[in-house]
Amino acid sequence: MKEKTLYIEKFVYKGYGLAHDKKTYLVKNALPGETVKVMVINEKKDIVYARATEIIDKNEERLTHPCPYYNKCGGCSIPFVNYSYELELKKNICKELLNEFNVKHIKVIPSKKQTSYRARIKMHTSIVPLSVGFKKQYTNEIINVKTCFQTTFKVMNVVNLLKGRLFSFVESIYNNYTNKGNIKELSFTNIGGSVIVGILSQHGIKKTFYNDIMDRFKFVKGIVRIERKKNITTLKEILKGEKQIHTKISNIYYDFNATSFIQPNTTLHADFLSLISNLSETEKSKRIVDLYGGSGFFSTFLANKGFHLTLVEKDPSAITLAEENKKNNNTNYNIIKAYAENVIGRLNYDTIILDPPRKGVNIQVLKSITKQKPKNIIFISCHPSTLVRDLKILTNHGYKIKYVYLLDNFPLTYHMECILFLKNP
Repeated sequence: MKEKTLYIEKFVYKGYGLAHDKKTYLVKNALPGETVKVMVINEKKDIVYARATEIIDKNEERLTHPCPYYNKCGGCSIPFVNYSYELELKKNICKELLNEFNVKHIKVIPSKKQTSYRARIKMHTSIVPLSVGFKKQYTNEIINVKTCFQTTFKVMNVVNLLKGRLFSFVESIYNNYTNKGNIKELSFTNIGGSVIVGILSQHGIKKTFYNDIMDRFKFVKGIVRIERKKNITTLKEILKGEKQIHTKISNIYYDFNATSFIQPNTTLHADFLSLISNLSETEKSKRIVDLYGGSGFFSTFLANKGFHLTLVEKDPSAITLAEENKKNNNTNYNIIKAYAENVIGRLNYDTIILDPPRKGVNIQVLKSITKQKPKNIIFISCHPSTLVRDLKILTNHGYKIKYVYLLDNFPLTYHMECILFLKNP
């Protein structure tokens, strides 16, 4: 591998420091203003991917990273810095990504915690090497971890107990080389102080693996078995206790289970709700469509505020949770089980909430929106490239970006959550 010394010009998306030396260099573990010695990882025609191996001149904001797996595990994907500086780096990236839309102001909403904020973590299992943990950077190899700063210590206590049992019965770990074994993944949904343990497996699980967990850890409210086929994860069996967590956020009762989508940062759940509600009230929305509505996180809250809501969602399990959330709060809104592109053209609305998956908004949905021209669009995205792609279509049809918010849903990582309010003049 080649070694070079580079000066880092700025910080760019995906957690790279940008440098130039005949070619463009994207450097991991590097901050603006630093001079670093790097090891080249992958060299292409015009771009070289590298990792900083030695910091010669250090950015004064850099701190010693608390995680022993940093630079190995793919979880914490940026250097550990003063939190105000981390937010500044992310805001600059967001501003640059949205530069072509003439965005002048971005309001940053920080996480209430820089650590222990995750609503769910997933631990992969591996037989070669024997591991329970997260994927190594740039590979599918699993890094065996004993701690994680994105979740809580109490969750890691459960992780480490179950990991020890897996290591004692190696034959129970799924082997992707031979397609033998059983347990592929452990997930921990942690909201409001309660935890649901999800075990992704090929078939049934022996009681000795999990039977005493709820007695040992009173905060564990249930243990379930889940399966995943064609990237669709489903609840197959309640092994013990409850199948979902019952919690209260901003005076609304919510149910979450081991497979439902959850905004990842528990410290920002209330901020999400109040921001979406305030935007809807300020712009005098009357009929709102929550297009990728999931289990009704936004719809239940907004309906309780008196808005006329229609939720659209294709996932049957999410629809079931939405029905329960609606019932538990005595709210009234329409729920439609369908693919967004199949129904959007038939709906009557003046405001639409778009919170699509990472791949962005379906092109047929965008065509329908630009044809129907609702006056307000609330666009939520955690993937800048698809966000910019979709914004180009909307702004080319006359929509103007009125407000931009950056919610730091993912401290210690390069990921960011943007909420934009678009107006049809």
